[in-house]
Amino acid sequence: MAKNLTGVVRRGAAVVGAVLLVVVAAPPASAAVRSSDACTHHWSGPKVCIEIHGEGVILREVVARWTNPPKGAQSATAHMREGSEEYMGTQQAHREGDALVATWRPLRESANRSSETVCVTMDGAEGRWACQDVIAR
Repeated sequence: MAKNLTGVVRRGAAVVGAVLLVVVAAPPASAAVRSSDACTHHWSGPKVCIEIHGEGVILREVVARWTNPPKGAQSATAHMREGSEEYMGTQQAHREGDALVATWRPLRESANRSSETVCVTMDGAEGRWACQDVIAR
């Protein structure tokens, strides 16, 4: 009886292992949808973040977020660049809670169509750019 029970437990463990492998190894259904962010990494001073939403190299929305602006700052001029080129002009960032936020809605493909680096900054943020790679997948 113990020998039969051991075989059942081993087969059950193998089935559970196989199911977990399929669940973990399978790509998510929305693998092509982009919703990601990145921030500057400095121990002190301005912290600027970028959020990119879209699919692959399609840029639907780019958000610049200065998470620790001076307390009295109500707005700042935000810049976005793709590669080394400033793109879509500047946006006026406005205070949302503790942050200053600017949004671009380019609704277009990255100029390179395969990969590009998109960066954002704001006037007053000591020249710190938050960047993220946009890669065709």
